[in-house]
Amino acid sequence: MNIREWLQEEPDMDDLVEINGAFTHPYEAIVRKLYQLCPDGWDTQNFQHQYFTMPDGRVKVSGSIEVVIEYEYMGDVNSPVTYGINKVRRVLSGAATFTTTDYSNETETNEHFAATVKSLAIVNAVQVLGRQFGWGLNSGLLPTQQLKEDKFKKKIKSAVKVDPDAGIQNQWNEAVKNKNMKMVRFLFGMYNITPGENNYAYINTDIE
Repeated sequence: MNIREWLQEEPDMDDLVEINGAFTHPYEAIVRKLYQLCPDGWDTQNFQHQYFTMPDGRVKVSGSIEVVIEYEYMGDVNSPVTYGINKVRRVLSGAATFTTTDYSNETETNEHFAATVKSLAIVNAVQVLGRQFGWGLNSGLLPTQQLKEDKFKKKIKSAVKVDPDAGIQNQWNEAVKNKNMKMVRFLFGMYNITPGENNYAYINTDIE
């Protein structure tokens, strides 16, 4: 695989989800791509987050992180500068901020908020690696014009989902209880959840 070419390729439709009209990578897709880029692993450092209350009483969570990546690529055989094995080490900074009511109606004592902002910050940080990781994803670089609208929407709805854990189940049930449809749609788009089964609260909605 030509690493530099791969980084500039458009992401696979199955790696994306659509949330409120914008496209993004689920955290699990980003982790898979990071291990593909860095077979020997990648790391994070200097994670920080904080809660603050807005004048209207809303609680926001803001966080930042640095993602450390190391990988190798074979340079151009015709270039005396890059020919051979080139080693790359980069430290990427990312941040994220959201209102707690976007994810549940619980207070800032919910530890999941720290994990959520960390995941979002990692997804944000790695975008600078190239289009494969989401650079320019919502600024016209994604060639959606080559797909018919109905086919594109079908592909997005069939995006690969991952299995949820107990924390996600609690989030789902809390969102249903508080009728937080934004959070319900977000979780449904990312995880394998069947409303009304396996202790997941049922909600009558058109999200399917």
